[in-house]
Amino acid sequence: MLTVYIADDEDIVRQGLKKIINWKELGFEVCGEANNGLTAYNDIGTLNPDLVLLDIQMPKLQGLDLAGQLREDGFTGRIIILSGYSEFKYAQAAIKCHVDFYLTKPIEEEDLYKAVMNIRQILQKKKLHTEHLSYYQEKAKRKILEEMIRNERKSLASFEYSLGDLNLQTDLYQILIIGALESSSGPFADFCSHLNIPITSNYIEQLKIESLEVILLKGEFIIGRFYAFKDRHTNEKNTSYFINAGNVVTGINDIYYSYHEALAVHERRFFFEEQSFIADSDDLPAPSDLKVMFTAEHSRQFGQSFYEHIKLHKVRESKHQIQELQAKLLNSGNSVEFIKSFLTGMYLYIVHAFQKDYGGNGLDFLTNAEIIQQIHNYDVLKDILSFISNEITRMIGAISNFSSEHIVDDIIEYIKHHYSEDIKLKTLAPKFGYNGSYLGKIFNKNAGMSFNDYLHSIRTEKAKGLLLDEGYKVYEVSQKVGYKNVDYFHLKFKSYNGCTPNEFRSKRNIHVD
Repeated sequence: MLTVYIADDEDIVRQGLKKIINWKELGFEVCGEANNGLTAYNDIGTLNPDLVLLDIQMPKLQGLDLAGQLREDGFTGRIIILSGYSEFKYAQAAIKCHVDFYLTKPIEEEDLYKAVMNIRQILQKKKLHTEHLSYYQEKAKRKILEEMIRNERKSLASFEYSLGDLNLQTDLYQILIIGALESSSGPFADFCSHLNIPITSNYIEQLKIESLEVILLKGEFIIGRFYAFKDRHTNEKNTSYFINAGNVVTGINDIYYSYHEALAVHERRFFFEEQSFIADSDDLPAPSDLKVMFTAEHSRQFGQSFYEHIKLHKVRESKHQIQELQAKLLNSGNSVEFIKSFLTGMYLYIVHAFQKDYGGNGLDFLTNAEIIQQIHNYDVLKDILSFISNEITRMIGAISNFSSEHIVDDIIEYIKHHYSEDIKLKTLAPKFGYNGSYLGKIFNKNAGMSFNDYLHSIRTEKAKGLLLDEGYKVYEVSQKVGYKNVDYFHLKFKSYNGCTPNEFRSKRNIHVD
C-alpha cells in the first residue's frame, strides 16, 4: 500500500481531501496530516510518504518553501501543491521545486483523481524498476561473496557493480559460521536478536555455503558489537545455537581467509569436551600438535582390541582405552568425516564379532545402516565414544549374564575330563575368556562351592574308584587323580571322605601288597 500525507492549515479542507476520492481504492492510505508547514516538515522526514499534498499558504513554513526544503533534504516522494492562486509565477516556482502537479482551489474531484492516478502509475513503475534492480544487485552480491569465500574471484575489476553499489564497501570484515542446536530452527534470527539488530540490517550478509549458515559482518560497529557480546556470553550454556568465528580482515578480497579460519574452528568443534557457545581461532591446536594419522587398518585393530576386552569382561580396561583413543584422535590430523567413518568401522567390527560368537544371547543391535547414520549424526567426538563405550559395557553385561548360566557347566565338564592334570583357576580362566578372580566368583555363585572345593571333590571321588582296584598303590592313585604329593592327597582324601585312603580300603577288605 502506498502512503499519502496531507498538509493544510484548514481542518475542513484536510477532512475534505481525505473523502473527495477513495484513497484505499487507488492503493493509498493516509499516513499523517498537519495544519502548519513546520509540523509537516518534521513528519515527512520521519514517515517518508510516497505522496504529499501541500497547501501553498500555511503558517510557520509556506508550502513552496517546504517543498524546496524537502527536495534539498533528498526527499524523492511525489508532491501535489494545492493553491488558491492561479498566477503563473506560483506554478513556475512549483516547477523549480520538482512538484508533480499544481492544483488550484477549490479542488475538483476529477482533477485530483487524474493527478493521483498519474502519480500512482509513476510510483508503481519506479517500484517495479527498483525491485528489479535490487533483485539483480542482490543476486550479484551473493554471487560475488560466494566466489570470494571460495577464493574463485580475486577482485571486482571485471564486475559491473562497485562495492558501494552492493553495500559491501567498509573498513573491516569478519566471517561467522553459525549452527542450530536441537532447540532452535532459526539461528540467524536468534543471533540478530542477541545483537539487537534487525535481520534486514545493512551491517550483515547471510549466505549458505556448502550447507553451512554463513554470516558476513561488515564494519567496525557491528564487529565491535559482536565482540562485546562474545565477551559476555562465550561460556554460556544451554543456548539455541553456536558460533564459529574467523579472524577480522581489512579487505573484501581477504574474506576467504576469515571463512577458512571459521571453517577450521567449526570442524574442530567436533573435538570439544563440551559445546562452547562461541569459538574462535584460540580454540585451534598448534599444527605441531597434530602428529597421529589414522588409517582404515587402525580401525580394525582397535576393534579387535576392544573385542578382547569384551570377551575377558574387562569393563574398566575398555573405558580406559576409550579415553586413550579420544586423546589420540584429538591430536590426529584426520578430518571429522574420516574419524566418523573410522569409529563406525571399529564399532561394526565389534558388533559383527560379538554376534558371531554370542549371537544366541538375545542382545539386539541397530542395523548397519542405522549404526552408520547414528554415528554420522553426532556433532561431538565425546558423544560417539560415549555411545561406543556404553555399547561395550552392554555387551560385557550380556556375556556375563549369558555365560554365568553356561560357563560353570562347561568348566565342570572340563574338570571331569582333565582332573588328573595340573589344573589351577588362574590358568583355566583364560581358556574360557575370563580373568581368574571373576571366574571364581561365577563358579562359586552357580556351583554352590568354590572351584578348588569342587576340584578336590571330583579328584577324591575318582580316587575312591581307583582305590577299589587292588592293582594300584596309594601313591599311584594320588598321581592318577592329579596329586603329585601323596601326603597332600592323604590330607584331602580324609577331609572329603572322613578317612585316609588306607582306612577306606580296610573298610572294604581291599589289601594291596
